[in-house]
Amino acid sequence: MIVSALTHASWFVLAIMTSLVMLSIASWALIIRKHTELNAQKKLMREFDLQFWGVKELAKLYQQLRSNCVGVLQQQFCAGYEASLKVNDQDTLIQAMTITHERHFSNEEKSIQLLSTTASTSPYIGLLGTVIGVIHAFQGLAQMKGGVAIQLLAPGIAEALITTALGLFVAIPSMVAYNRFIMELEFLERRSLLFQQEFRFLLANQP
Repeated sequence: MIVSALTHASWFVLAIMTSLVMLSIASWALIIRKHTELNAQKKLMREFDLQFWGVKELAKLYQQLRSNCVGVLQQQFCAGYEASLKVNDQDTLIQAMTITHERHFSNEEKSIQLLSTTASTSPYIGLLGTVIGVIHAFQGLAQMKGGVAIQLLAPGIAEALITTALGLFVAIPSMVAYNRFIMELEFLERRSLLFQQEFRFLLANQP
C-alpha cells in the first residue's frame, strides 16, 4: 500500500515527504548529540562540586583549571577568580561570572532551536501533503464514469494519510525532546546561578 502510494505520488508530494524525512534525520541527530552533551555537562558539574568544596585554597584550584576550563561552572570560576585578582569588588566578579553564564546558556538555547522549529512546522508541511493528496483523490473521482473505482481514489487518499502521519512522526519526538532539554537547561541554569553565590561566600571566607 505504502510502496504503491509512493510510486503513484506526484513529485510535489514526494518532495514534501523527502523534506520531512530530512527534518527527522536532522532532529534525531540533534537529539542524540544534545542528550550526550547535557549528560556530560551534568557530570562535569558533579566533578567540579567535589573539587570546589574539597579544596582549601581557591588559588590552587585556579592553577589546576585555568588552562582547561571546560564546563560552565569551571568557566565561571575562572572568570570570577581572575576578576577578583584585578579588583576587590564583589559586584564586579559576579558580573564577570554572569557574563560567562549568560553566554553559555544563550548558546545552549540556540543549539536546540531546530527542534522547536521542526515540531511547529512539520505538521503543517504534512498538512500541505494531505491537501495535495485529497486533490489527487478528487481528480481520480472526477475521472470516474458511472461507478466508484477505489483504484482511482486510493493513491490520493494514501498520499494524504502518509504525509499526515509523517508530519506527526517528525513533530512529536522533536517537541518532546525540546521540552525535555528546556527543563534540563533550566536546572543547569539554576545550579549555575547558585554557584555564583557559593563562590562569593567561599572567596569572602578565604584566609
